[in-house]
Order: sequence, then structure tokens, then C-alpha cells
Amino acid sequence: MTSEIDISALVWLIENSSRARLIKTRRGTWIDESLLPAARRECLGVLREAARKAVGEVTYLPGWISDATDSIEWDLEELSSKRLEWKPTPAEQEMEKEVDATIDALENRGAFEGLGFRERLEFEWHVRERIRSKHESQIYREVEEARKKNRRPKSNPTLITEKDALNSTLDVLHAYGILDSIMELDFVCSPLEELNAWELAREARKTARMCGCCGRELTLKEPAHFGADVYVGMWPLYWDRVSKPQICKPRYERTVLCDACAPEWLSPERDDVVTQLCAHCDRPMVSRLELSELRRTFCSDPCQQEYHNWLRKEKRAEERKKVCEVCGEEFTATRRDAKACSKACKQKAYRGRKKES
Repeated sequence: MTSEIDISALVWLIENSSRARLIKTRRGTWIDESLLPAARRECLGVLREAARKAVGEVTYLPGWISDATDSIEWDLEELSSKRLEWKPTPAEQEMEKEVDATIDALENRGAFEGLGFRERLEFEWHVRERIRSKHESQIYREVEEARKKNRRPKSNPTLITEKDALNSTLDVLHAYGILDSIMELDFVCSPLEELNAWELAREARKTARMCGCCGRELTLKEPAHFGADVYVGMWPLYWDRVSKPQICKPRYERTVLCDACAPEWLSPERDDVVTQLCAHCDRPMVSRLELSELRRTFCSDPCQQEYHNWLRKEKRAEERKKVCEVCGEEFTATRRDAKACSKACKQKAYRGRKKES
């Protein structure tokens, strides 16, 4: 009984949370920004609870932090050594290949027979110096050019950037299971409205059958507005390998909107907004006068697929149009290798070939 009460109370809290209310206030691309601070606080609660769950209630945090910091320092030192280590120039690589080939050829001829270990090393060193003298000038030029390009900046002698440090920190958090804990807890605590809003925006962008904000179905003659982003929820932790990690970030999705939900800057009456027709269904497509938007030819993925299917059918039908080799009349063949228009012509052609043979 207690568990049922706890579950119902949790569901009530999620449905009446600031994140759920923020989704419900959407009007096209507009949201009630006064609810954003409360929604961010809820995301911070997810982060704190996930970290506490992953690390443990009884764990002494300073000790855990010191271990994690050591791990980060080792990773960054390894990354710095890789970036600062000397890479052989093309001339040095060519020289090494020639040295190895020469030593192998001498060994095959028995040049090292009867030599001790020290004598062999001196012989190989002599061979290397002789070959190096041929490439020395080219090696010197390439080494100087490489040093000028890879000179360490005084402000950052280790070549470690802030993004590298952040990524290493997040790698350690992932190793301790904190990132997985954040994803699991956010999946439980996030309101259903956010998931529905995200799925609606993606489905509208793919099919253009409905508005990506209000969900109203669009008729074929009704214009679809492209290029607008709608709010679909919050990211407790947003992390990729390109941009900096961000916490409690509003999440937006690009989608298709109806007339009522489209923002003012997507009005067809503006000079910087253009209306095109879909190449398949002739639906009006409203978008900004930008090269990336003008490249759009179809309003949706199904229209693009159906159009290309129609092109393939037309191409196959064109290939089936042939001229009969017997009577010379045009006909539409049922097979690609057909050469006669009828059974009579086919029989006549067969008799002709038999007579010739």
C-alpha cells in the first residue's frame, strides 16, 4: 500500500513539475521563460541525486575526488606526451627504409658472419651514417619546418586545452557510472510531456503531416513552415566531443509548424521569406530566403521516397519501349531481353535463325 502511495505521489510530482508546466506553456516557438529557473533547479536535483547514488552516501567525497583527479592528470599527461612527441619527417622515414633494406641485403650476402655483437653494432652504425649523409640536407630542412609549425605556445606549453580537461573529467565520471546514473534518473524523473514533444517534433519534420508543436494535422494545400526550433525539454547534462559540456540546458528541436504556431519572422508577407512548392505533392513550403533552406525540394521524407520510386518506374517503363526486330513496330516489352512484339513475330524470328543455321 505504501509503495502504491509513493508511486502515485511521484507521478503527481512529475506531472506537476516545472518542466511539465514549461512544456504545456508552449505557443509555437514561444515558452514561458519565467519557469526556466525552476526547471533548471529540478535538473540540478537530478544531477545531485545521480552523483550521490553513483558515489555512495557513505563515501568520503574528498578522498573520492582526489582519486578521480589523479586519474584525470594521468590521462592529460598521456595526451600531452602524444601531442609533443617527435614525429619523423618524410626524409627520415625514407632514410630508415633504405637503412633497413641495406642491412637486410648485407646480411643475405653474409657480410655479418664472424662478427661479434659489438662489431655488428658498429658496422650497422657506419651503414646508417653513410646513408644519412645522403639525406642530411633534406632532413635538416624538414626538421626546421616542423619545429616552426609545432612550436609550443608560452601560454599553453602542454598543448592541453580546456575542452580536453572537460572531456577527461567526464570520462572519469563515466567510468564511475555517474553519467549512466544521470541518464537513468532523468529518464525516470522527466515528465512524459517532454518525450511526447520531442517525438512529435521529429515525426513532423520527417512526414510534414502535422504541426511539430500543437500536433494538428496539415492538409496538402496548407502551407508548412520550415526552419523553426521548438522547445522539447531540458538537458540535465549535455555533452559531446565538439562543444563544451553544459548542465541544465534547454533542448530545442527543428521541426515543421502550421500557420498558427509559426513565428512572425516566418510570415510569407516578409521580404526575406519565400514560398516554394514540393516537387511531389505541390504542398506550399514557407522558409527563410537562405541557401540552406532553398535547397529543400520535398516537404517530407515520404514525398522524396515516392518521387524517386516514380522516377525509377518511369525509367523502367522507358527501357521496356522497344522496336520489334521482325516487323519493325514499336511495343512495350514485359521483359528486358524481349526482341519480338508478339508470338507470331517470335516464331518467325526463330524459324529464320533455324534456317540460317
